[in-house]
Amino acid sequence: MFYAIRGTDVPNSLDKRKAARPAHIARLEKLRDAGRLLLSGPFPAIDAEDPGPAGYTGSLIVAEFDSLEDARAWADSVSGNKRFSFVVKLHSLLTHRREFKPSATQGLRGLAQELARRGRLTGLLAQFPYAFTNTSATRYHLQRLAEVFAGFPLFAELRHASWNQPGLSSFLQEQGVQAVSGDLPRVNRYVPFLARPTDGTAYFRFHGRNEKGWLLKGGDARYDYLYNSRELVELRRRVDAMTANSERVIVIFNNTTGGKAVANALQFRAAMNGGERITVPAPALASFPYLESIARPSVSEESLFSGAAYREAM
Repeated sequence: MFYAIRGTDVPNSLDKRKAARPAHIARLEKLRDAGRLLLSGPFPAIDAEDPGPAGYTGSLIVAEFDSLEDARAWADSVSGNKRFSFVVKLHSLLTHRREFKPSATQGLRGLAQELARRGRLTGLLAQFPYAFTNTSATRYHLQRLAEVFAGFPLFAELRHASWNQPGLSSFLQEQGVQAVSGDLPRVNRYVPFLARPTDGTAYFRFHGRNEKGWLLKGGDARYDYLYNSRELVELRRRVDAMTANSERVIVIFNNTTGGKAVANALQFRAAMNGGERITVPAPALASFPYLESIARPSVSEESLFSGAAYREAM
């Protein structure tokens, strides 16, 4: 299972970060060599080539862990950062096969409880397949899922157009579930972008628009897409329109093939910054040279991989 570990640095912790960095990089390299690291990197406190004394506000690790104990050990290893935020994606056993096996539900509840106890749980993500259409049986499954994970924020990504009905928001609200707004290729009967403003947490997932690749088997082809500048402006307007009163906004680029999600996320951040240049890790700039028009390269010592290894890790 993939876990997203987002850490927020405590104030005045730059020296501690630098001291812990060699051990931190060694752990990341082990994950990378095992093929378990999806992406990682720091969050500079300011948009500058060298943040200097301003330091960093935190960091992000998205990696595959075998168990709660494994994930807990990783969280403990960066305990100097007092706040982490996890989004846990539910296993396909629950979303695709629709089976409620105690081994799956108890393990996930245990994970969620542990993260919530530490104040580091953003929520649970239930990503349903295209075949999960709007029927009495699937609505009942959603109800059961909400009951099993009651007490935890639950986000549902519904991909079939049959869910695009006026009563969807009220139905999900009754279950304590919030819909994910996804950007998908315009093929078959995939649900269009759900433009429903929210007062709570607004959750966006941008999967790319590779219509040909989406119909093929395999994630590499499906998510092989790079949003162009016009499309990114469109996505930003959608986010702005939906989040005026939101308490929190989560934006995930899932067009991961070839590291394209990283490039688009950086472009999106620059757009949200009013077009100002932003800090970009040097390996990302090497892999996507066109980012030079919006970016200031980060300090080289904060880069985790060389250009080739960066591509491989992505």
